[in-house]
Amino acid sequence: MRILGSLLYIIIQSIITPLFAFLMIVSALINRHLLPKLLAKYWCTSMLWCGVLLRRVRFTITGLNNIPASACVILSKHQSEWETLFLPAVLPPHVVVLKQELLKIPFFGWGLKLLEPIAIDRSQKKAAFQQVINQGIDRLKQGLFVVIFPEGTRVKPGYRGRYAQSGAQLATKAQVPVVPIAHNAGVFWPKGFLKYPGTIEVRIGTPISTIGKTAAQVNQEVEEWIESAMEEITGVPAQSLIKSTTQALTKKKTKEFTIAINEQLIPYKIIRRKNRKTIGLMMDHEGLSVAIPHWVTLQQVEDALRTQQQWIVNKFSAWKNKPKPEAQDWDEGATIPWLGKHKILLFAPNLQLHLFDDPDMFMYVNESSGDIKNTVINHYREAIKPLLAEDIHYFCQLLNITVPPKFSISNAQSRWGSCNHKGELRFNWRLMKASREEIRYVVAHEMAHLFEFNHGPQFWQLVETIYPQHQEAKEKLRKNDALYRQF
Repeated sequence: MRILGSLLYIIIQSIITPLFAFLMIVSALINRHLLPKLLAKYWCTSMLWCGVLLRRVRFTITGLNNIPASACVILSKHQSEWETLFLPAVLPPHVVVLKQELLKIPFFGWGLKLLEPIAIDRSQKKAAFQQVINQGIDRLKQGLFVVIFPEGTRVKPGYRGRYAQSGAQLATKAQVPVVPIAHNAGVFWPKGFLKYPGTIEVRIGTPISTIGKTAAQVNQEVEEWIESAMEEITGVPAQSLIKSTTQALTKKKTKEFTIAINEQLIPYKIIRRKNRKTIGLMMDHEGLSVAIPHWVTLQQVEDALRTQQQWIVNKFSAWKNKPKPEAQDWDEGATIPWLGKHKILLFAPNLQLHLFDDPDMFMYVNESSGDIKNTVINHYREAIKPLLAEDIHYFCQLLNITVPPKFSISNAQSRWGSCNHKGELRFNWRLMKASREEIRYVVAHEMAHLFEFNHGPQFWQLVETIYPQHQEAKEKLRKNDALYRQF
């Protein structure tokens, strides 16, 4: 019966799809914005009930009344083809964010194009992200709901993918709520010819407000609600498919080379990174580094260096002539950088008893610890925390963020700060060596990434708005980079 039912389903689908596509094309000549969407809704409803009758895949819906009357962003779990039939059948007029390859499918793609979807090129991530924001806001203004699958592609039952922020970014920028949807369609409607009889459970959550929240916070709320609902539906927590994007650099993966440019012999290091897709050049306090994907050859590296030879020569000359900081002395009486100034290192057998009582001038370290350097570093790590918390609170008020983002302290070798897709912030403990202005700039920079995940004009405009002194602080941080990274 499963085979016969699936065969009849495919036959009916093959007959009515070209018919509906033709009717949609004709109807577009009469009313392009309304009639094609109405016919598409009828087609999806027809295929949905064919699935119930022929493939015996039924469904139940909880929370249908949670869909608001006004346009909003719908973020749905994506496991199968089934929800692409279900959502158009039950939702008010809407558009879907989808991959542009679908528009090339005969008949189906032709009809799909008339629905005015937001068709993105997934290979161009930055352009696709901006397209979702720009076209999404335009569709919302037209009164259309915007449907996005935040995991980006179908994810097998029992697993969870990375939730992209584009949907949450769109909702926060447009100041509309987000409605999350969870379902287990992949269990009964897997990829392939045969489906499994059963009942799909669909849960539609209450709208999640975006007022006073960052996109990362909204995205996290959506992910937590969907995955919690999925666990209730299936009875088991999903396994994560997210691969770590960080990779420890070992001596084995870092090799030193030289290249002759304009009669100069310029040394450089090659760092192979598993998840990198392009060749990146960086000149820091240690010299020129080239980060490359694992498949790039040495010849390709040299070709890339020669295309950027003027930049390399200028940067190398500036680096070569720049005075190098001396190695840090860890003896008593040595000075260490602290908040743009210096402290004097003093050894005290009993930290409660000392002749001087001026914490702004001295750092007291118990010599018996045996590891002066790490003891000092721990001082840095603890001292930077309240300063970061203070700055984060300050910028939250300027950005109308009601729930401050979480932050942690890192030991990164090249980054002063970072902001991940969950809106979690990380700051380098070495910032404690910098001045308060430099620290505030890094905090403002990362806080701006909660709203803009790139370094485009809108990002820098936001940084300028919340911290007008950012240019001076950024330049100061750049000049002191080598000093602050000394240890």
